[in-house]
Amino acid sequence: MPEESHHVPSALVLLLSAVALHQAVYGMLSISAFSLGLASVVVSLGLLAIYAYQWLERFSFIGEL
Repeated sequence: MPEESHHVPSALVLLLSAVALHQAVYGMLSISAFSLGLASVVVSLGLLAIYAYQWLERFSFIGEL
């Protein structure tokens, strides 16, 4: 099961709790901040993988064998 599917129930619980406390805007802002943080981590890991691959490609000695 993808890891993102675990965030949907927690986001739903957070939003329903915020609505029950009459703080719907706070709940929406919290979910938005969490989503932006998660997206930035995923993008950063992708960029790190690309740059690491390019960096390791320069030091590859496989072609000389």
